[in-house]
This record gives sequence, structure tokens and C-alpha cells, in this order.
Amino acid sequence: MTRDLSSGWESVSVGDLCSVEYGKGLSKKLRIETGSADVYGSAGLVGHHDCALVEEPVIVIGRKGNAGSVWLTNGPSWPIDTTYFLRPPREISPEFLAWQLGSRDLVQKDSSTTIPSLRRPDLEATPVAVAPIGEQERIVAAIEEHFSRLDAVESVLVSNPKIEALRRSILREAFSGRLVSQNPNDEPASALLERIAASRRPA
Repeated sequence: MTRDLSSGWESVSVGDLCSVEYGKGLSKKLRIETGSADVYGSAGLVGHHDCALVEEPVIVIGRKGNAGSVWLTNGPSWPIDTTYFLRPPREISPEFLAWQLGSRDLVQKDSSTTIPSLRRPDLEATPVAVAPIGEQERIVAAIEEHFSRLDAVESVLVSNPKIEALRRSILREAFSGRLVSQNPNDEPASALLERIAASRRPA
């Protein structure tokens, strides 16, 4: 992976960036659907509750069932026990990391032959590319702009497999550093990773 990285980028594992945390069980009968906290399972949004397990936006990843699925929350949420969740450090755009993980075939790391599941060590070891923060933000904006145009095209077409192929191509370009121009004044990813490592060291 590192041989394909652009100047100023670095390759690390998910576990180098943040902890992989387990969701917590919350059965449907216990949920308060009038609450403002979104409840996430491995298939995405499954309900609401009146209190949150996590207050900040997090990346929710399917652990069982829809293993390897990736969802980005927008605020207070409750990821349930069929999921993991990640709290990206401030040096990493949550959207950048979520789009990248969503473009990866995490389900290939399924270690079960009967019930689909994603092992925590496998997720922690998953390699990800880290760009300078300014470039991360430009990449996210470019992805959203391209996908918005494709959504508009798709809304008037019955079915077109080329659209999904274009989405995959856009994501490949994005995370190989070829979707947007680089700014030589951007702080390199190596400096971001140094700060992340320092913040995770025991006091």
C-alpha cells in the first residue's frame, strides 16, 4: 500500500489511529423512539433512544450480521452490540476515514463460516492511508460533489451498473491521492501521526 501513496501521506493501521470500541446492547423494547439519539446496528440506523452511548460523531462498523458495513453518525448515538465504533482523533476527518473504510472490502476479513462477523484484531490491523488534514478535507468535498452528481444521474435512470463502477473509481482515485491537487503548504501526515501517538501515550 505504501508504494502507492502520494507525497506527504502515510500508511498506518486503524489501531494506530484510534481504539476499536464495542457497541452496547439495547433491545428494541427498551428504546425510547421519541429520543434524539440515533441507534445504530450493523445494517445502519435502526431506531432512536433518549440517551446516547457516545455524544460525538463516530464511525460505526458492522461486527455481526452485516459485517464490515460502515456508517458515520452525525451526533449523539448508541451503537448496539452488533457493531464496533471508532472515535477519530481531531487530526483525522471522520468523513475521510469513513469513506476510506467504506471503500475497503472489510468483509473479506470475516473469520466465521456460518455467522458473518468481523474480528476486532482484524479491524485494528486494517491499513489506512492518512493524508494531510487540508487534503483530507478537499478529498471529502470532492467525493461528495462527484457522488451528488452521480446521484442526480441515477435518479433518472432505471439502472446503470456504470454508475457504481464510477463511484468505485472515484474512491480509488481519492485514497491514492489522485482526486484533488496537493498543496505543498499542507502539514504532512507524519506530523499528524506524531501528535496522535503523543496524545495516546499514558500520562
